[in-house]
Amino acid sequence: MVLPPNGMRRTLTAVVLSLLLLLAGSVSRCQEASVAKPSADSKAVTDADFIAAADEVLNQMSQITGLKLRTPLKKSLRSREQIRDYVIKQMNEEKNPAERYAGARSAEAFGLIPKGFDLDAFMIDVLTEQVEGLYDPKTHEFYIADWSPLADQRW
Repeated sequence: MVLPPNGMRRTLTAVVLSLLLLLAGSVSRCQEASVAKPSADSKAVTDADFIAAADEVLNQMSQITGLKLRTPLKKSLRSREQIRDYVIKQMNEEKNPAERYAGARSAEAFGLIPKGFDLDAFMIDVLTEQVEGLYDPKTHEFYIADWSPLADQRW
């Protein structure tokens, strides 16, 4: 079996991941439509509640994966804009704009995305919208989205 060049494999992987994220976003929106809106009481949730929920989730993930937390993680709430800025920063560190442009045009040439589709903007929007929390391995910090209801943070 002949494999495509490494750069093309990464591009195809990114496109497939993008399409999966788009599908996940559609499923998420369908689920949101069927979930009751939070009550006015949910505004009483504090930062400490979010941190406690993050600790709970991290402990569950530790049990599921069998990987123990070696040290407590620093945790902080982040706004949608802060998460968006982080996503953009990571994209720019991973590939320069010329590489991302070439990848998008390759995906376009294979018919994987429509002509003229702004893949960068799409990825930024999808990743920002779908994030409930993320781990930054460079700073060893767990970021928690401050716009999501606490119940959503747990799952």
